Amino acid sequence: MQTLQQIRADSELLFREKTGGRRFSPEQWNGFINKGQEYLATVIEYPVDMVAVTSELNVGAYNLPSDNMIIRKAFFGTTTTKDDINKLNIVNMEVLTTLFPNWLDATIGNAGQPRYMIVLDKKTVYIHPRPDSTYVGKDLILHYVYSPSAMVAEGDTPDIPVPYHTLLKFYACFLAYEGSENPEMAKEMKEQLDSHRKEIESVVTREVDEPMRFKWTGGWD
Repeated sequence: MQTLQQIRADSELLFREKTGGRRFSPEQWNGFINKGQEYLATVIEYPVDMVAVTSELNVGAYNLPSDNMIIRKAFFGTTTTKDDINKLNIVNMEVLTTLFPNWLDATIGNAGQPRYMIVLDKKTVYIHPRPDSTYVGKDLILHYVYSPSAMVAEGDTPDIPVPYHTLLKFYACFLAYEGSENPEMAKEMKEQLDSHRKEIESVVTREVDEPMRFKWTGGWD
């Protein structure tokens, strides 16, 4: 696990190795590093959280968490009732309109059991059908990628998984070279970032898949 101070030192060292000089303040480097954390969060879809919002009668629109970046999955139901949780189909507005041309009809007769969800805007999601009297009060449950907390203190650590901490220096240098009007080196830093990220992802995938292979190769006897 690396701290902000360590990541900044690695970034400055990598930058000096390529340019021979330091051209950015510690505050600027911190900004580059935090932007790198946000970038990686969107790519690896982590860190994640889960929240529940209580549904209201014939209401389709609900606020997203303020720190939301990406909605990964959505569910609807009551966690304390057996077999009551159903996964919602997340679609875009065009698909929902094709399937249900009258989805904006807000009359109670158009309400029912929610089965679909769209993202209306950066702050709002919409479920369809809107909950009727049978389904009102159940929860809309969102599993989402949240925006990592910005690192400020020297001892702060990234919210992204530890294996990705060492990659932040490449994104920081990518931005530093862009700021220095050196597109060739910026491209090199971005390529190194993506290459190392793919290596990490392949290892993580193997570690996840290996127990499953072991589990099923024993046969059914």
